[in-house]
Amino acid sequence: MLGLNIIDIVVVFLYFSIVFYIGYKTIRKVQSEVDFFLGGRRFGKAFQTFSMFGQATSSESAVQSISMVVTNGLAGAVLSIINAISLYPVSWIFPKWLRRLRLMSLAEYFYDRFNSRKLAVLYAIAQSALFLMVGGMGLYAMSKTICAITEKPIDQYTESELKEHNQALRLEFLEKKPAELLTNTEKKELETLRYLKPQKNFSYVDKNLLIIFIAFFVFLYATGGGLKAAVYTDFLQSIFIIILTILLLPFAMIKLNSTFGTAGFLGPFNVIHTVLPESMFEIFGSPMWVEFTWYNVIIIMFINLAGNIAFSNNLVVSGAARTEKIASFGGLTGFAIKGFGSLMWMLLALFILGLFGEFNTDPDLLWGYAARTLLPVGLLGLLIACLMAALMSTASTHMMTVSGLLAHNIYKYFVPGKSENHYVNAGRVLGLVYILGAIFFALNTDSIFHMWKFMILINVCCGPAMLMGFIWRRTNTKAVWYSMGISLLLTVFIPILVMFFPSIRYSPNLLLESKSEPIVKVYTASKIDVEERKKLISEWEILNKNGLAKGEKPKELTLNEKFEKIYYPPSKAIFWDEGIKLDKDGRYYGNGFFKPEMYLIYLAGVKLESYSPAKVESISLLCRLLFPFLVIFIVGYFTKPMDKLKLDRFYAKLRTPVDPDLRKDELELKITYENPERFNHYKLFPNSNWEFDRWEKYDIKGMILAFTYGIIQLSLVIAMGYIGK
Repeated sequence: MLGLNIIDIVVVFLYFSIVFYIGYKTIRKVQSEVDFFLGGRRFGKAFQTFSMFGQATSSESAVQSISMVVTNGLAGAVLSIINAISLYPVSWIFPKWLRRLRLMSLAEYFYDRFNSRKLAVLYAIAQSALFLMVGGMGLYAMSKTICAITEKPIDQYTESELKEHNQALRLEFLEKKPAELLTNTEKKELETLRYLKPQKNFSYVDKNLLIIFIAFFVFLYATGGGLKAAVYTDFLQSIFIIILTILLLPFAMIKLNSTFGTAGFLGPFNVIHTVLPESMFEIFGSPMWVEFTWYNVIIIMFINLAGNIAFSNNLVVSGAARTEKIASFGGLTGFAIKGFGSLMWMLLALFILGLFGEFNTDPDLLWGYAARTLLPVGLLGLLIACLMAALMSTASTHMMTVSGLLAHNIYKYFVPGKSENHYVNAGRVLGLVYILGAIFFALNTDSIFHMWKFMILINVCCGPAMLMGFIWRRTNTKAVWYSMGISLLLTVFIPILVMFFPSIRYSPNLLLESKSEPIVKVYTASKIDVEERKKLISEWEILNKNGLAKGEKPKELTLNEKFEKIYYPPSKAIFWDEGIKLDKDGRYYGNGFFKPEMYLIYLAGVKLESYSPAKVESISLLCRLLFPFLVIFIVGYFTKPMDKLKLDRFYAKLRTPVDPDLRKDELELKITYENPERFNHYKLFPNSNWEFDRWEKYDIKGMILAFTYGIIQLSLVIAMGYIGK
């Protein structure tokens, strides 16, 4: 049934039953808005840890990590880990700030700090759109992996499926055939098949129905019990995700040892260094990813930092903690566990490539293929349950985030003065907006990475304004409007608008590319290098028989022989994030999102086409990082500052420790508002516009732990390139 053993199906059924029961039991405990949206602010360290880990880790996390390694080698792994490491220190600091805000949603921060309900509405809309895409990413990745696990054998294909399968095989054949030997008819057939993109493999499970079913199941259990149901299931599902993280590793290592005749713990590492090309293990300067330079890594780290605070789900998780110390502890430990998971997924990616590299036609499917091949009966069902757990733990928290944003900042704005029970029910209904939006994006995307990049763009527009509001008193409403407004216009709205004007995509003036110089590398030949050389020799001989061969016959290559390899990296489009493509009529067009900032720089006279792809990428990233901050500094400095008393009270609230007793906390806050200078002795720069505080011992310990763990993790991922070499 569905290509699974009955034991696997029973495991999946039991998982759904437990999660549904948790949602049912928590419905009766929801008595107020704080209960529904923030779980009553009663969660301790364990629940905060698993809640942060669960909402930061979804079903696309493993798939995306593995795809990054498959596509970009160890450089992809290092970038992912560096991004994670850069967040460890702020995952300790930000939760403290967010818990002390004592707000129901992060959009309310714009009203609390800048006295602007319209900014809160703009932020709520932008973040809701972002989380619809995040939900779509998770549903898409989960469905694609499960479909790979439940693949049909060819003898059970329908007539239409068999026809499409044969078209896919034909496409593979034509693409492998030397271009010089293709007839005109074959060239035309190749163009048609590339346009059709025929599917090669089919599943017992309908991907679209699976997406809809899982989405509405999340809605049913989370909408009843609110955040409490989401966090309780996060606790359960986080355990499943940890199991998922380590489940495939021992089976992959055993398979590598048995297939290649190695033994012990180091055996699989020896195999991947023998089988995979040496370029797979390079970091900086890797021909697999020429844009991955040390300076681009630094820029990406700061973009990650600038945008991270804008994720509105951070307040939902941190705001549910009893105190700010619990929030900080859960923030760091949750991200640390995710970092460990990422490390394991990347190691697994190298092992999977060593085993199934020849089947790597779609990196997103590789993990599902490996699971189906390696796991025994029962564990395959557990893996499916883990995948669903990874998705649902994130989706449930994100649904509560979107529900809170829309209910408190839009619905409540237009429908004021109602009871708490009314707004709780409104929040439940508005959760449906998240579910329907996530389904839409999941059904209408073919690239997880494309949606991920768009998500980052939205946060880079909002994050700098929020961050500066916490640390610089001169950040005022006008500065935030200009910063967020212009940034969203340039990086989100204009690129979307351009999609509706094909003439812009096909404009010759916008098809400029940055050319790459050839890269010469000296490697030690691996098994795959030897096989690639044999294939190259075979192709040369076929071309030579037809009088079409160019140059001398390639020399044979032996294992472990030193050889020189020349790479010709592709050119990089300057104004389009997905490059220049060829349509079915043979016309070139810009693919992906348009980059207005690069076009403005080009109009200013900068000859971007003369720069290397890595430098072009740096310019684009720097513009998106620095522009929002520059606008805030310029507008904030030259315009009227906000009311002093309101600012004093805001920053005094941020310095007031949270009391776990809600009534006592309200009393402490009242005392602070009456005397805003109560905690000014914590200020690092008294009598200035900068609102940095001295760290307490608890903060110092947390930061030391964050940096230490980050250094250890980075050392481990770099060691992957050397163990067993």
